[in-house]
Amino acid sequence: MIDEKQLNKLRYFLECYFNVSADYSELDSLIKEYKKIENREYIEDLKEEIKLALLANNIEFLRGFIKKYGMRNIKNDDKIIWLLNNIRDNI
Repeated sequence: MIDEKQLNKLRYFLECYFNVSADYSELDSLIKEYKKIENREYIEDLKEEIKLALLANNIEFLRGFIKKYGMRNIKNDDKIIWLLNNIRDNI
C-alpha cells in the first residue's frame, strides 16, 4: 500500500515544476531545469518515489495524486504511466 507521505519529491515536482501553468510540451525542459537546480539526493529520491508509485500498481491513487498536486485530471491510464516513466527516465 502506498500513501501520499511516501511521495514528497513527486509532489514537489508536480507543484513547483510541472504544475497547471506548464504544458506537456514543456515537460522535457522542466525535467532539465529540475536536474540543473535540485541536488543529487532530491533527484535520486524522485526516481525512487516514481518507481515505488509504479510498483504499487494503483492507478486510481496516482490519478488522484496527480490531480491534487499537479492540478491535472488525466483520465487515460496510459498517459499517467507515460508521464511518470518519462519523468523517471529523464530526470
